[in-house]
Parts: sequence; C-alpha cells; structure tokens
Amino acid sequence: MPATQMCYGRDFLTAVVIKVDFPTTPLTLTEEKNPFLDKVSERFPHLSAAPLREMMFNFADGVSDVVHRDFGFAWTALKSPGGTVSLALGHDALTLTYGPSDYVGFDAFFEEFSFILDALVDNFGMRHFTRVGLRYVNEIRLPGRALDWAGIIDERLVSATLAPALNGGRLLRSMHQVCEQHDEDQVLLNYGLVNPDYPAPLVQRHFILDIDSFRQSVITVDETKNCIKRLNNLCTDTFENSIGSDLRSLMEPENE
Repeated sequence: MPATQMCYGRDFLTAVVIKVDFPTTPLTLTEEKNPFLDKVSERFPHLSAAPLREMMFNFADGVSDVVHRDFGFAWTALKSPGGTVSLALGHDALTLTYGPSDYVGFDAFFEEFSFILDALVDNFGMRHFTRVGLRYVNEIRLPGRALDWAGIIDERLVSATLAPALNGGRLLRSMHQVCEQHDEDQVLLNYGLVNPDYPAPLVQRHFILDIDSFRQSVITVDETKNCIKRLNNLCTDTFENSIGSDLRSLMEPENE
C-alpha cells in the first residue's frame, strides 16, 4: 500500500503548520478589522492585534541614534481562548497552526486552510505567493531506555543519531538534518534526540521527526491548493520512511 494512504488512530504530532508568504508588496494592516477578519471570525472568533515595530540605527557626524518605527499591525485569531488552533496574519505571510491533539486528519485541515485561502483572495485580491510551506512536528515520547529506538525509528536514522557516541562519551543530544529536492519542492527533515533536559544527561526516550516541506517560487492562487496536497504527500512519505514497524503498530493503523 502506498505510504500516502496510511491512516492511524493515534499520532505523536505536536504541531501542524501551513504558511503562505506574500509577494514583495506587503499588506497594510491596521488595528481596525477588515473584511477578511470578519469572514474568518466565523471560525476564529477570538481576534487580537499587535503593533509591528522595527528598529533603525542612524549614524551621523559620529553620533549614533536608535529610531523605532511602527509599520502596521499583525493579527492573531484563535478558535477558543487560550487554544492552540490559531491563524496569524502579518504584512508578509499568513500562518495556520494546529497544536497537540488538534489535528484529526489532512482532509479537515485542508478544508480549513481552503476556507481561509478563499477569504484571503476574495478580500485582498491575492494573485500569487512566493513560498508555500507545510510542516509536521512529531515528538515521539515512549517509556524505556533513551537510546533504544530499534523497531521504532528506521535503522538508517538510528545509526546516524547514535554515531556521535564514537569516542565513548555520554551522549547528551544528537540532532540531524536531511534536505531533499523533489521536482519543484523540497523536504527538510530534522530528526534525532533533542533531549528536553539538555545539558542534563539524556534520560528521556524522546525522538523528534520534524518534517518541513515547501515550494519557493511564483505560485499562483490556482496552484496553491494542489501544491499543499503534493507537499502533504511528500511529508507523509517521509514520515513512513522514517519509522519502524513497532511504532506503526503503536499508532493503531486503520487501513492495513
């Protein structure tokens, strides 16, 4: 069965993120609500605005001066107060983020993004984007020995992760990165033993699979949704090729 068709009853996701970057002409956002925010507030009713400020250094006649300049606002929209499903609209990008336990499947996530994208296009007249990205952060926490990942993580990643302990020292952290090109798209895999207690000794059985896929070019609005679907397939294949059969069983596959 192709990896992209696997469905599970359990996952280890702590974040799922879609981000689209705007063209070089940024949006001008004020602290007043706009029609886009009115539309998305149907699903994200808890809105807040924060001023954007940049710091500029001026040097003249041997004297330096720091000037702060405000250049608009960034908006954040939440589904519930203090919740982890959020929409961020800035002058140069839009980001949709799901936190732990929010993601139930790609179809629902994609439908939410499509609703937001349609509202963005309708209200700001977007014609293209300069970058589209989709990221899945998996934090695999299990009981047991911190360095025992046989059957859980693919042996190729395990070998690379444990390689730094060649000198006989005690391993404190081991993080690695693989970047692959797939036609127009790239996949960046950050993986390894992050050790949340660092610099304390590595004692927790905690492995990161952070899969970041993106396309960086001129991407028309019509191409964006298909681009996201392709990036999702790349992320799914990367995940499936990074795990072992024991983890697959723990995740309760529903369509084997």
